[in-house]
Amino acid sequence: MIANVERLSTGLKNKNFAALWLGQSFSQLGDVFYKISLLWIVLRLSGSATDVGMVLMIGAVPQIGFFLLGGALSDRLKSPKLLIVLADAFRGVLLLILYQALKIRAIGLNAIFITSFLLGIADGFFQPALKTIIPLTVTNQELQSANALFNVTGQVFSLLAPVLGGFIAASKADIAVLLNAISFLVAAGMGAFVRVRREAERLSFTTTYLGDLRQSFLHLIRNNKPIIVFVCMIMVINAGMVSRGVVLPVFLNQLDGSKVGADFYGSCIAAIAFGSLGVSLVLSRVQIKTRRGMIMLLSILLLGISFMILPFARSAEILTFLAINSAVATVFSILHVTYVETSVPTEHLGRVNGITMFGSRLLMPLSMLGSGIFAQKFGARMVFISAGLLISATSFVGFGLRSMRTLD
Repeated sequence: MIANVERLSTGLKNKNFAALWLGQSFSQLGDVFYKISLLWIVLRLSGSATDVGMVLMIGAVPQIGFFLLGGALSDRLKSPKLLIVLADAFRGVLLLILYQALKIRAIGLNAIFITSFLLGIADGFFQPALKTIIPLTVTNQELQSANALFNVTGQVFSLLAPVLGGFIAASKADIAVLLNAISFLVAAGMGAFVRVRREAERLSFTTTYLGDLRQSFLHLIRNNKPIIVFVCMIMVINAGMVSRGVVLPVFLNQLDGSKVGADFYGSCIAAIAFGSLGVSLVLSRVQIKTRRGMIMLLSILLLGISFMILPFARSAEILTFLAINSAVATVFSILHVTYVETSVPTEHLGRVNGITMFGSRLLMPLSMLGSGIFAQKFGARMVFISAGLLISATSFVGFGLRSMRTLD
């Protein structure tokens, strides 16, 4: 099976998308600096690893919870651009306040908790709006390229920024907070100049946001069941990917009965980033035009197989399998996002994005906790094997549905 491909004109030739992408690239870079520095700030304030985990959880829970409301609001607004600009501006101002408090040392752990909670809420509004605005700034032919370019940025920063962020955090953590604040304000400023289009007649909305979400969910049931199936599949996939992040350091530390695995961890993270980056660069230039359903299902199957093989690989092979693992996951992710953007009517897109983001991340907190407990009781290898079996099983469910196999 060979899918038809077509060379793409990069989405950066579109001035509106270029402004959006550049602004959010600044924001992504600032985020990496902040997240690294945040850990050092919390440890300096309390010295507790539990508090580090608490800060991360306090930020993640409201983010997931507000995806639904953020998606519904994106559709109600004349343009999701407003939500993006306001969320970026709010986060920028909030971090400026945090920077000033850190500078004068007038801050405690509770202030960090509150800041993380408010940032999580803002991100819950921001993420569905960003997913909604991309199809409104580019053509359908440019969508795959646009989604891939956003992923390229993330992977490049995941390779380079931790080094810079770690250096800044080690010297003066409050500077990293300031840089992130500035990056949010820059993103807000650039986002204000993005022009978007609405291609369809706007729906008559219900009187409540819950009614709006129900309206779009019923639309999916009647017109686009594959998206609902994909959400269920991604719940399992994301749970597996989270378990990889939790268990990989433990597995490497036990590798060959020595501590060489601990020193190997940085190379493994780089392999994961390179695998995703390579595929993203290809998909930013080449459009897959047919048999996208089969390609996505095969990607899920290969992802599951790579999970099951990984714990039996030798040291020299682990980097290769991690790169493959990341690459096939990225193929599925980019094609899935592009499918949602091209198959859902514009007037439903915000709510559908909110529903998919909420559903797909629902099991992630449980996986964070459960994979650690499972590894403690049965060993890290069994976590990888179990995750691989579950992910592979989801692909067979997809293969069994004609609507998934024939998806273009």
